Amino acid sequence: MKNRPRTELKARFAEGSMPSMSDFDMLIDSTVNINDDGIEHSPARGLCLTQRNGEERRLLSFYRQGMARAWAMGLDAGGHSMAFGVAQPKGAEGQRRTEGAETAVLTLVAPGSDDLDQHAPGGVPAETPARVGVNNPRPAYELDVRGTVASSARRGVEGPQAWADSDWHTIRAGLDGCVALEVVAGTGKEGSGKYALMHAFALKMFDAKGEISYHRSHYGARRHRLELRWLQHSGRREFDLQVKVNCHYGEGVAIRYHITELWDDPLMAGCSVATHKR
Repeated sequence: MKNRPRTELKARFAEGSMPSMSDFDMLIDSTVNINDDGIEHSPARGLCLTQRNGEERRLLSFYRQGMARAWAMGLDAGGHSMAFGVAQPKGAEGQRRTEGAETAVLTLVAPGSDDLDQHAPGGVPAETPARVGVNNPRPAYELDVRGTVASSARRGVEGPQAWADSDWHTIRAGLDGCVALEVVAGTGKEGSGKYALMHAFALKMFDAKGEISYHRSHYGARRHRLELRWLQHSGRREFDLQVKVNCHYGEGVAIRYHITELWDDPLMAGCSVATHKR
């Protein structure tokens, strides 16, 4: 039934008029019904929208007047993921409007969902974390971008406190297997003439000798430089990554650093053809 504006409905039910059965139908259809429309509001749950059955998985659509394309939001059949995307334009008469995966701009996947066609190295564990996909309707990682990422800066994560006191300090402990880390570190004290900056890649496999490659800069003597080393625990597979400067910078001077993991499959489980699907 064609939608009618409120002014027309008011006119049909104005004082002295005789509304017909179709007028009452239009009035009823103009109201919201919880069961039919899937819209509910309660103090405990707020505004609740229930996705109706059908081929299209739309939950919300956003339009501008006269706009051919619109933004849409929908859930997958199992309710594990929610996607925001650009809706396909309506086809010609007799053609069904389709929503391909290519229209998904942002996809949010709930924790524990493991229905992926492609797996992270080692296969998707039973309890997977929440995932976000950008231009990717089926993200395999916490943030999975299908495209180019541009940013003015990037950084890894910090770890335990390390002092610029010429002693070795552990910055990543209990490592095992095949490890590849990127480390950026710096230290200095204003007015002291002692400054150092380091960018390094640190690789190690089990109890084999590790490799560390540097890009370093320092101000003053060479002993002001930063260094890294692998510390292998005797009789154990675990090892640590440590940092130090070769001289004491003074009391209360710390080494600032951040670390980025470059390899996420320490046992190379994802290299098995049976577990790695891409």
